Amino acid sequence: MRELGLQKKDHVVCYDHAGVTASPKVWWTLKYFGFENVRVLNGGFPKWLKLNLPVAEGQDLTAIDTKGDYQFVANSKMRANFQRIRSMEILITRNLILDRIIDFRPANYEETSEPIKDPAVKRDCIFGAVNIPPEVLFNSDKITLKSPKELYFYFTDSKLDITKNIVAYSRTGFGACVGLLALSHASAENLSLYDGGWLQYVEKPAYKLKGPKPTAEELEREEKEMLKDD
Repeated sequence: MRELGLQKKDHVVCYDHAGVTASPKVWWTLKYFGFENVRVLNGGFPKWLKLNLPVAEGQDLTAIDTKGDYQFVANSKMRANFQRIRSMEILITRNLILDRIIDFRPANYEETSEPIKDPAVKRDCIFGAVNIPPEVLFNSDKITLKSPKELYFYFTDSKLDITKNIVAYSRTGFGACVGLLALSHASAENLSLYDGGWLQYVEKPAYKLKGPKPTAEELEREEKEMLKDD
């Protein structure tokens, strides 16, 4: 970051060539490492071109005269590890917390290499997770996120209390950043990313459990096995 000349006081705008796809990952990473003034260009470069706004040619036309003052300061509250996911599973199963785990994998995920059954009932997912396909967060143009008001009402209509702690994940973890951006857009604040994602989760003992909802005893047994493995 220093080599890029970024100053902590700078306002950073992220964009990508597909709309809002890769840019939320950069947005989240910069926020995680201490940058406060970070935004994502809604619609990205495709929207910019559609509006006939000016563009520059070449790779890097901005001269960087001085190094930035970036300091490594990670915000651990923005990252959830496997142990935190397991704790949330147990508490959600016992109806002891209103915090939520959100599965931001797409609705057509059954077309991928990992089979999914009925998304509403028997879907393979982290226990207690609520599925919100990322495609529902976008306008009909498929490149711009819906307005903050629309997103807020979508989340609340989905029985999601955005004032609670929310942990998001996707297949690889960072794919959930677009969902976190949408939640932030809707004024949610207590957000975390499970960056291990589904691929890490299925390698852990918890995935050996069968059925749509484990008992507390099953979870405790698996937790003991997990601690042995660690």
